[in-house]
Amino acid sequence: MLKKRVAILVFVSCLLAAFAFVLGTLPTEAAGTGIVESVTGSTHMTVPLSVFDPSLEGDAVMRTLSYNALRHADGRVSGQYEYQLVVQGEDDFFHGTIICFKAEGNRAWIGATVDSTSVPPLEGLYSWWQVEDNGQGANASPDRTTFLGFGSLAETIEYCEGPAPRFIFEIEGGDVQVRDEG
Repeated sequence: MLKKRVAILVFVSCLLAAFAFVLGTLPTEAAGTGIVESVTGSTHMTVPLSVFDPSLEGDAVMRTLSYNALRHADGRVSGQYEYQLVVQGEDDFFHGTIICFKAEGNRAWIGATVDSTSVPPLEGLYSWWQVEDNGQGANASPDRTTFLGFGSLAETIEYCEGPAPRFIFEIEGGDVQVRDEG
């Protein structure tokens, strides 16, 4: 069962990586002190697995993707994330440290380590995801997010440069905040 779970997670992350391409570069360091950009949020949603592969049955349930990514004026990035995913009855968790992100308009691309997880083959790898902040209020469109992808440090840093959206979904609950504090 673990092999099947890892295979599905790797398959989904490979799909995301295969469709990604670079749109920009990481911002340069800012002068001064303090926070110049932040991306925070907590989201949950349910997506049929058949979206990723028509032969798959069941749902991918993002119980939570909670994160805080901060860019300091000296260029440092800090933050943490928690991710809980249920696929075909298997409940997995991931926790890690933010290592890179790019915020552009209402969208952000985030990369992190996988410091601890219930899926041992993925521990020590890197993870990435994308979010879209569509504002607040009754007239705002729902915020959107991707599921996490997993891979190498190089793939994660490349993802932080801003690939085109692929498999980005409207969230069912929670909130995304992309802020340029500078």
